[in-house]
This record gives sequence, structure tokens and C-alpha cells, in this order.
Amino acid sequence: MIDKLYKLKQTQIDQELMQKQELLNKIDDIDKAISQDRKQLENITVEQSGAIVDFEIIAIHKNTMKQRIVDLGRQKMLLSQKVDQHNDLIVQLQKESEQYEYLLNEQKKEQYKEELKIEALIADEITQSKWSKKNVS
Repeated sequence: MIDKLYKLKQTQIDQELMQKQELLNKIDDIDKAISQDRKQLENITVEQSGAIVDFEIIAIHKNTMKQRIVDLGRQKMLLSQKVDQHNDLIVQLQKESEQYEYLLNEQKKEQYKEELKIEALIADEITQSKWSKKNVS
């Protein structure tokens, strides 16, 4: 039973680690998108002889890109909070797993002690039977 609980906790830890890695990958993708948007924002230009409408369109585009960067930053912050939650859960699962592992090891030690007692009893019985055979003869 303890063995099954230990294996279950190990499986849960592995699942949490995979989910955490997925979140970290999403955060990395968001960082790349933010970096790319900032580069595009810096490189937007208009011909010097362009119309005023061109400048207005660029201003709208820049504002849209700035808003997108802010939105991506919020998403990144939310994902970072989820990563922290996963870290806390992983730590908790590891603590539980260590407790089950300790119980499992204690159970194995007890089982080993029982086996040693049985072997000692068998050895004593063999010795007694040999001794009694010698005394009967």
C-alpha cells in the first residue's frame, strides 16, 4: 500500500514538473514575442515626404503594439504566478513522497528483521535436531 502511494506521489511530481515546463516554455515564447514587438516598434518609420495620415496610422500602430506588449507582460506575470504555484505544489508532493519513502524503507527493514528471525529459528531447529540425533545414537 505504501509502495503504491509512493509511486503515486512520484507520478504526481512528474506531472507537475511537465506542467511547470510547459508554462516556462510559454513564458519564453511570450518573452520572444515581446522582444520582437519592441524591435518592430523601434523600427517603424515613414517616408519624410509622407502624408499626415501616414503619421496618424503609425501612431495608431505604435499604440496598438505598446498595448500588445503590456498584454503580453500581464500574461507573463500570470504564467509566472502559476509556475510559483506549481513549485509550491511540487515541494509539497516531494515532502509527502519522502515521508512515504521513509515508511517504505522502515517497512523493508522490519521485513528483513523478520526474515532474519525466521532464519535464526530454522538454524536453531536444525542444530537441535542434529544434537538430539547425536544424543539418541
